[in-house]
Amino acid sequence: MSAETKAALDAALAEHIADELEGALVTGYVCQVTAMTGADFDAEQTQYLRMVPDHQSAHVTLGIIDYAQAAYRHALMHDD
Repeated sequence: MSAETKAALDAALAEHIADELEGALVTGYVCQVTAMTGADFDAEQTQYLRMVPDHQSAHVTLGIIDYAQAAYRHALMHDD
């Protein structure tokens, strides 16, 4: 990813979170994406790409992933 694209992604996330959560600041994130090219589709393969902020500690990345997984599983199991 180019530095310009990464800066645009970081800025867009920060703006979205501030808008959604009353001015909150992004302190970390994990963006996990699945994608397929035409060749992948023909081969029935999927590519995975993960994006995190520059200099984010591994324990923060893993913590976000663990929390998101647990929260999503809970939401699926408990339709409140």
